[in-house]
Amino acid sequence: MKAQELLEKHPKVTKLIKAWWIERMKAALDTEDLPEDFKLEMKDLSVENSQISAVIDGNPHSLYEFFDKKGVHIRYDFTDDYHFHGCSINEDRTYYKFKSRKGAERDILDDAFPLLEKTL
Repeated sequence: MKAQELLEKHPKVTKLIKAWWIERMKAALDTEDLPEDFKLEMKDLSVENSQISAVIDGNPHSLYEFFDKKGVHIRYDFTDDYHFHGCSINEDRTYYKFKSRKGAERDILDDAFPLLEKTL
């Protein structure tokens, strides 16, 4: 499923991810190294679906902390036997069907989103 479609299909999860992402960005601003006027300007941060889509496609692993905090635990694994990568959720069976780590990490989000959406 495309990232944008994943976000649109799971609006509750999308809303929580945006809030979590903004929290992380604001925490990064909590430093003395930045000018106060810049901090004030960044106070009203917002996140668009297109930005989260870029994260899903570009660095899917960065959302694993969010899912962990919500009780959806994603585990990555690699098998030396066939050089395939795989992921599982909450200790379910791992399917090793990807030649790249990023492919496995991205694919598991297609399962994590609806799983979390059902609990909200």
